[in-house]
Amino acid sequence: PSISSITPISASAGSTVPLTLTGTQFFASQIAVLGSGITVSNQAVNGSGTTFTCTLTITAGATIGAHTVTLSNGAGTSNPVTFTVN
Repeated sequence: PSISSITPISASAGSTVPLTLTGTQFFASQIAVLGSGITVSNQAVNGSGTTFTCTLTITAGATIGAHTVTLSNGAGTSNPVTFTVN
């Protein structure tokens, strides 16, 4: 998989936000967000494998700063993109 964009690029600690990744080869992908205090739910990929959506729940005690986001599937692991917790 290859990620070309992430929306939004940041959110505040203590919030819940919908996250959208666009790119290619997202079929059967799972997301990984490095760092503490972020959980992922409602993962979905569109029919063409170019859009991945999920919900991020960011605890009030989440690590502030940059978190690396990747997608993985049978084809490998994507390029990393950055999501920032404010």
